Amino acid sequence: HHRVCSLYLRNETGGHRRGALTDHVSGLAVRVDDEYAGVLSDGLDMSHDAWLTWAKAVVPAGDTQFEAIIPDYAATLLGLLESRDSGKTWTRIAGIPDRVTAVTAAGPQLIRAGDWRGAVWLYDPVSKVAEKTDTFSGGITSVYGPLVATTNGVYPDRPGPLHGREVSRVVISSNSLWAARAKGGIYLADDSLNWRLAYKG
Repeated sequence: HHRVCSLYLRNETGGHRRGALTDHVSGLAVRVDDEYAGVLSDGLDMSHDAWLTWAKAVVPAGDTQFEAIIPDYAATLLGLLESRDSGKTWTRIAGIPDRVTAVTAAGPQLIRAGDWRGAVWLYDPVSKVAEKTDTFSGGITSVYGPLVATTNGVYPDRPGPLHGREVSRVVISSNSLWAARAKGGIYLADDSLNWRLAYKG
């Protein structure tokens, strides 16, 4: 499930926009001086000058389908990639299979990834050990904090509007947990992880 979109920048006054990448951007990550954009079927582009210029990163042969990106890690059709040189070169992490669809930082030293088969993986970049920690019903679409979004609902599972429904994204913003249903609606969780519709759209 890819959304076809381009990346545009707006100046600080909000008036002028310019196309930074006009290809089909499938993932984006930003860190102070580094920007990464996965371009559908075309690899990974990076910028180190506030998105003025872009260059291709070196990725493993055939690895061109980027599903999700965070600084130094990328979920791809062929596995989970890692960069140890600010995004110039990327290598595949051993022990995690293909069809990785989600990736997030799970604390200062751990990376959490999910795959289309419903498995969640924990990777320690220091020891370079990857282990499967959970398996869910449905393909993983997003992982964040304690939440896992799948094609069969959000976990931890609760009765309600997201039970058994495809959830495309989970995020934490302003200390609140949010989830987006694939076919519309943004939901907000209470302290017990019960979901209510916040925006219908």
